[in-house]
Amino acid sequence: MKTGEKIQLVVISVVLALALAILYGRLYPSQTVAPAPDPTGMKPDKRGDTDDAPIIMAGGSILIGTDSNGTFKRADDGGRRYLKFDDGFKVFQIDLTNQEGYTKTIYAVDLLAKVGKVEIDHCMVPQDACVGQKDTVILKFDNGTGTITLKNDHSKQIGKANRVLPTLWRHKIDQFVMLAVRVKIEETEVAAAACGKSADCDVVIHTCKNFANCVPK
Repeated sequence: MKTGEKIQLVVISVVLALALAILYGRLYPSQTVAPAPDPTGMKPDKRGDTDDAPIIMAGGSILIGTDSNGTFKRADDGGRRYLKFDDGFKVFQIDLTNQEGYTKTIYAVDLLAKVGKVEIDHCMVPQDACVGQKDTVILKFDNGTGTITLKNDHSKQIGKANRVLPTLWRHKIDQFVMLAVRVKIEETEVAAAACGKSADCDVVIHTCKNFANCVPK
């Protein structure tokens, strides 16, 4: 790995660690008073220090970060590799942020006991449409069985973790960019985000083994 890539990887790992800490109350676990809703009507995060095990997916080329509560591991399906999240975790919230910084949240009430997926258009040419060489990356979840998988269509199968940072994965094709994201519940699209030529969007999939401990009251 080149020196520049090593530096970038370290920076990304620090950013992900801080994001996880801030987003899920790990820096301030004693905070009991929730902030007021913002002008968009989004509900404040009142979970505090719970067993939330988030999955963060972000562009340019796709990076997938988790914390130590729940992690991906390599799996095999008829000779084709994919990533499988630790068993028993269920998705209780999804936050999808587009290139303009607007976030669409899907809450637990729409996810309980449901099957869904997050689809990502991963393209060779960073333009407004996914043309030419491309890949589709799909995170599927089944809240009935507590199963989460991450697969892609390209011959270069997704999943390469750094040995020093085993909870940080990246797409093998660095030249591709994250162009668009869609969230579907029971095959119905409930949210979508354009990432633009800079691939500037992200999705946070909140997972948990016990909904009662994770869903905001």
